[in-house]
Amino acid sequence: MRLKRFISYLVVGFVLLSMLVTYVWATVEQNDRRQVVKPKPNQSMHMKLKDLELEIPAGAANEDISLEEVDENLNGIQKPYGFKAISKIYRFGPHGIKFAKGKEIKFNYKLSEGNRVPYLYYINRKLQRLERISEQGFNSKKRTLEAKLEHFSDYVI
Repeated sequence: MRLKRFISYLVVGFVLLSMLVTYVWATVEQNDRRQVVKPKPNQSMHMKLKDLELEIPAGAANEDISLEEVDENLNGIQKPYGFKAISKIYRFGPHGIKFAKGKEIKFNYKLSEGNRVPYLYYINRKLQRLERISEQGFNSKKRTLEAKLEHFSDYVI
């Protein structure tokens, strides 16, 4: 009788432990796909999310800034002829908050040799289309894409 009780406690404990490990593992993976920084007065910020590095100049925003890689697709979004995404969709938050005027956000990321010159696009969900960011440039030696963003939203390279 005691042996049966001990085995049942052992099984229940093992099940609870495996559930806890699964939850913690999922939380760690999610944090690997999302970064949040708190702006400090007169100090630039640096964020890194997998292959993407983001430099945010001092004074660009007064609120916490989040960068997240999302698994959404571009189905139903009108794309330029020949467009092929070379990145996941990146979501800057909080959504809709505008950067301070004249602040430039710098993207640094790895680009494979076979890719064409990359462009950053804003995903305009209201009009269901990609809109190429007008002020951007790519340095092929440094593998750096620089763009001036007007607001936090979803973007794709």
